[in-house]
Order: sequence, then C-alpha cells, then structure tokens
Amino acid sequence: MLDRLPTGSSIWTVRQMIQNLRSSEFRPLNYGKKKNLEKYGVEKMPPYPIGNVTVPTAIYYTCCNDFLGSAKDSIILKSKLPNVIRFYEIPNKKFNHGDYLWAKDSYDLLYKDVLNLIDKYSGLKAKSRRLHGSKRHSKVKRKLHGNS
Repeated sequence: MLDRLPTGSSIWTVRQMIQNLRSSEFRPLNYGKKKNLEKYGVEKMPPYPIGNVTVPTAIYYTCCNDFLGSAKDSIILKSKLPNVIRFYEIPNKKFNHGDYLWAKDSYDLLYKDVLNLIDKYSGLKAKSRRLHGSKRHSKVKRKLHGNS
C-alpha cells in the first residue's frame, strides 16, 4: 500500500500544503498574482474563514509521531473552531497518520469513540451501534488481529 502514496492526491495538493506550512495560514492554493486574479478575482486569497464552521467538530490527533500533523497545529485549529465537541489525543505515542487507517488497534484507540459521536449527533444509533457491538465485528476484529 505504501508504494502508492499519495494515492488520491495531486502535486497541487502537496503544493498547497507546502504554501500553508510556510505561511502558517490555511488558505487556497496561491498560483501567483496574475493567475490568482483569473481564478479567484483577487491577487492574494485571504485565509479560509474556518471560524465560520459551526458544525459540531471532533478533532483526533497524535502527540508526537505524525509527520503530517502536530499536536500544536491541532491546538491552534481547536482555538479557531467555534463548536469543537471532542478534542482527543490518541493514547499511543507511536500512532501516526497512516495508523488512522491501518493500525490494528485503531478501532479501540479511535473508531469506537468516533462511532459513539456519530450516534450522539446524527440520530443513526441503530446503524453504528449494530456495527461496533456486533458478533460480526468481533469476528472481523479477531481476523485483523490474527486471532481466530
């Protein structure tokens, strides 16, 4: 799998990430003054107004092993969002960005909590509870962890 990273992304996404890292701001991709005028109608785009995001938001982050995100950035993001309902540090110092998808213990460290939040805020209790409390889930989990 790792040989296909960054699947689903493009050089433009990477370029925007680099620009945002260098400027310490979260803004649209800067194409330069002339092309910005064509694309956006302004020479320099203002930062995204993330303070206007009012949907209940959960932030899950790692403390020290994620090369694509940091606890410091998560704290800054939390301070800018008006409706953070969950701010949770993954309790595993070795957890990194790929582990959100591929870690054997991601269900226990992350997904169980995410499913509970979905239940609480979406009204889809029957669907997500059926998944994370089912015998089928236990079988799948045992197979993923190498137990029969």
